[in-house]
Amino acid sequence: MESRTFRAEQKLAALTKAPEEAEKKWALLFEGLEATLKKTKGELGDVRVAFVECQAKLIEASRKNVTMEGQRRVNEARHDLTISKSKRAEADIRKSEIRESELALELDAARSQCRLQSQRICSEKLSSNAKDKALVDRDFRVQTVTAEAQSQIHILKQQMARSRSSKSDGSKELIEAVRARSLAQTMVQTLQVKLESEKAELSKQMGIQQELRQQIKILQKERHIEDKRFEGWTAKIEEMCKRKHHPVSILPSVNQHQPVSGRKASNRCNHNRTLVNGADALETLKADSQILRQMRTDLNRARTEVMTKSLEFARLQQHTEAISSKHAEARDLCHSLETKLEVVQQQCVALERSVVMIGQRCIRAESMAAGFESKLKEVKPDIVIDYSYKSREPSAKLYEVISYDDRDFKGNDVDNSIDIGTVHDTTKFIKALEIR
Repeated sequence: MESRTFRAEQKLAALTKAPEEAEKKWALLFEGLEATLKKTKGELGDVRVAFVECQAKLIEASRKNVTMEGQRRVNEARHDLTISKSKRAEADIRKSEIRESELALELDAARSQCRLQSQRICSEKLSSNAKDKALVDRDFRVQTVTAEAQSQIHILKQQMARSRSSKSDGSKELIEAVRARSLAQTMVQTLQVKLESEKAELSKQMGIQQELRQQIKILQKERHIEDKRFEGWTAKIEEMCKRKHHPVSILPSVNQHQPVSGRKASNRCNHNRTLVNGADALETLKADSQILRQMRTDLNRARTEVMTKSLEFARLQQHTEAISSKHAEARDLCHSLETKLEVVQQQCVALERSVVMIGQRCIRAESMAAGFESKLKEVKPDIVIDYSYKSREPSAKLYEVISYDDRDFKGNDVDNSIDIGTVHDTTKFIKALEIR
């Protein structure tokens, strides 16, 4: 117990001493805190200045970062663009390679087709000579006909422009158009007759060429026969030249044809007979040489004839080839001219229709003018009408009235050409005059 009390007393003493020590400690701590506060305030000012500087640097860095980000995006876009361009270029290169391979295949096919076409043309040359010449002549005639038709169409157009002034001009142009059409038909008929005559001449030429070919074949056969004969004659002459050193062997022996009893008598005159027989052999040899020379001249003449015939045949063949070379161009040109001729004929038909339509409009305008004149005289008898011609364009309404019923108008009912619409328009016109 005593120990406990002692301890408690010590604790109380310690507790009484503790506030003083605490005050001292707090004073020391307060001084330290004030010093640290001053120091921290100074550091805080420095930190604020550094913070402002850091903020400025941060703003500048953010700006730089934005510009760098923009540059990075631009660079990325350029990079993507270059990649896309490279991919596109690779695709174009692949396409070009594929196109080159296709073009090579097409070129090979075109070459093969050209070869086939050239072979086909060469095979068709001899069979189409008459057609080629006929097509060339027809092409020339069709060109002349188309040129004349175009000139006539130009003249008709000019006359159509003039025919709008009066009905008489339109009727004249219609008559001239009909005449031009009849002239064109007669020209076409004459050209057809000329074409038939040219075809007949070409068939004659083909017959002459066939006869020349047959003559050349006959001359070649004769030349072959003459060559064989010449070879036979040359062999005979060589044999005769060989026998010339032994003339007795050339002549037939007399002993072969005489009997045995007469041989002894004939042997006496053998020497004289051999001399006579040698002279006869020489004469026969001279005659044979003359015949041989004549045969040589005939053979040379035949050869020259064969050469001339072959040259003439070659010339005719070149002529036919020159004609056949123009066949393809003439055919294409003939097709184009046929199409142009059809177009020209259609234009002629359209022009004739327009002439008829203009005549109908002139008739309608005349009837309308007569109606206007009668109505004006009824309304104002003292009016003076100026009948002098003045080229004026009609109004839209008047043109519509004049060109009314152009499709259904047939030109038969001339007196009834003013329809209800035109009468209504005339009444309106007269009412307007009365108001004035």
